Amino acid sequence: MKYLILAVAFVSCICVSAQDNFKDETTVNGVFYKATLNTSNHVTYIQQDNFDFPLAADSFYVDEMSVKQWDSYSDEIIKEEGAKWNNGMYHTKNGCQVFIQDTDTEELLVVRLFGSVDM
Repeated sequence: MKYLILAVAFVSCICVSAQDNFKDETTVNGVFYKATLNTSNHVTYIQQDNFDFPLAADSFYVDEMSVKQWDSYSDEIIKEEGAKWNNGMYHTKNGCQVFIQDTDTEELLVVRLFGSVDM
């Protein structure tokens, strides 16, 4: 359940549309992140503070994908990363959580969280 709450918080803090890039900086649950790579369909965010908060992701990726791309991608993470579906997201063997969010366009936001620990 904690992962689902974090997932909703992540998506609510990220802004994207077909014409705009993602935000260069964002704060999620009081944790500040900066974008190190920011294109029209991908952003990589790296944690900048609150390193003692175990539920904060060290970093996360957001990709804009079509439904067809997501279907292919989800099949790949199941096959290649041993991902299992639980609580509305995939959990990989390396501790990454992957989930999607609808947008106002026909695209989906695919979020990969790295380094958060549910204690």
